Amino acid sequence: MGTAVVLGLVLVAGAGCRNTREGMERDAEHAAEKADQAADRSAAAAREAGRDVSQAADQAADATREAARETADATREAARETARATREGMQEAGEATREGAARAGEMAREGAAATAGAAREAGREARESAASAARTGDAAQQTAQIKSALMADTTIDASDIDVDTEASTRTVILRGRVRTAAEKARAARIAADKAPSYRVTNNLQVGR
Repeated sequence: MGTAVVLGLVLVAGAGCRNTREGMERDAEHAAEKADQAADRSAAAAREAGRDVSQAADQAADATREAARETADATREAARETARATREGMQEAGEATREGAARAGEMAREGAAATAGAAREAGREARESAASAARTGDAAQQTAQIKSALMADTTIDASDIDVDTEASTRTVILRGRVRTAAEKARAARIAADKAPSYRVTNNLQVGR
């Protein structure tokens, strides 16, 4: 009886040990499977993250290239606009210079024409003044010569005879009084002899 009990206990203890080893092995296998699954998930996440990073890098590169193209386009357009504005400015400046030169030339020609006209007018006025002075001097000389001749003629009483010579009309005018018609006629002949290029107007009155 005692021996049977002991054998029973030994058998139970052996079965318990086997069950414990098998459980531990299964737990280890289960843990290993979980570890493998976690590793797979980590690898998948890493690959996904790598793809995201690669896509982000590609997008950043595309954005950089697009920005560079836009900057280059804007730079070229600005350069073309600057060149166009420069050409237009130079053209306007050239036109303004040509217009200014043309206006200056026109003003110079007008000034020269005005100066020439003024010079011609001044010359004409000077000639007229000289001619007038010459005529006036000649008329005064004719007056003096006629008056002297009348005073020297003993057949005429010239004390009341006034001699006036008009240079503009080249006319000798006799005014005043004489004693006779013969003296009047004689006075006219003396005036005509002394001033042959003048017309004689005899306004002498006869009688005292």
